Amino acid sequence: MAISAVVVSGSVAHAVDRVRFDQCSELQARFPTGVAKSAVAAQSAVSLGYERPAVRKKVFRKNRKALGPPTAGSLCLSKIEVKEFAFQYNLDSSLPADWVADFETIINNLGAVLPISERIHSVPDVKMPFQIFAWNSAVPNPFPQIPGAGGASISGNDLLGKHMILEIPESEFTNNSLHRYSVIAHEYFHIYQIALSEDIMQPTWITEGGAKVVEELYTQQYYGQSEFDGGLFPVSATVLSNPAAFEKYERDGGLVGSPADINYNSSAFMVLALVDMLEARGISEARAFEMVLDDFVSELPDHANWRGAFQAVFSMNVQDFYTALGSGSYPSTGVTDDWFEGSAIDVGAVLPSKSLTLNAIFATP
Repeated sequence: MAISAVVVSGSVAHAVDRVRFDQCSELQARFPTGVAKSAVAAQSAVSLGYERPAVRKKVFRKNRKALGPPTAGSLCLSKIEVKEFAFQYNLDSSLPADWVADFETIINNLGAVLPISERIHSVPDVKMPFQIFAWNSAVPNPFPQIPGAGGASISGNDLLGKHMILEIPESEFTNNSLHRYSVIAHEYFHIYQIALSEDIMQPTWITEGGAKVVEELYTQQYYGQSEFDGGLFPVSATVLSNPAAFEKYERDGGLVGSPADINYNSSAFMVLALVDMLEARGISEARAFEMVLDDFVSELPDHANWRGAFQAVFSMNVQDFYTALGSGSYPSTGVTDDWFEGSAIDVGAVLPSKSLTLNAIFATP
């Protein structure tokens, strides 16, 4: 028994240490998506429509001649099987017919303006069709596939992979709240972000603030009203004194989603303030929004961290942005409400134009 164990161990070690291969099929038995000589080469392969190869400089070098010529610095690549992105709706009968009709319209409108990038197929836990589960909170979660689910989010499990959850509060139907529709745009935009960024959802203030801005732009364009009309109240003054705290969710030690970021308003303000700074350079409003909501997100996979992408897209480092934010002129609103504690700031100077549309932003040449 002891001898047998030693032999098996040696065999495994030999297989793991192997760096030379006679055929791509042999290399792919160990590295199913091929090998790249560097992280840059791996990203180039993805850009060409291949699955991301493993970065193994030594293996690449030892097999370059036998298994070459290389493709963009990689060997034995696997082409991504392109699947058309599609949703599958799971809409409970507890939802009113008019909500269901608007839901389908919103998804179709966003699909036309913000089609989901093919990059989404490189995200490991995304399966087709992408499932959406929606129900009225007046009834318990009716879907056994997502036990314990509630609220609104892009969640995931082993069975379904990533999926959208829309538990619409009963009060939003009773009170005719526009949020019962805007939340659809918010969660859709998260899928858009996941695809473009290859699931690098950082920093959180751009992730959630961007989705908040998109949902309000959607209702402004299609319903003629939004929370911008009320000045995006409340935006906490904390965002000026401690903007770095909005890089993470409250559950992770940050402030996004906390009482300092009700409805992600403070995160949205940071996005709007960044857009305003870009406009001050002479960049058009639509183009500035595109840079923040699209260019930055798509740049994320090409950098070691989000700060590098920020510098590359905006020609500004993060700390300079935070400093400019803190020194900006955003007076107190002077408004007090029982449901909001703390100081709120007036952000009227950075709110988007009433005429701005999603089509204008995402159709910019």
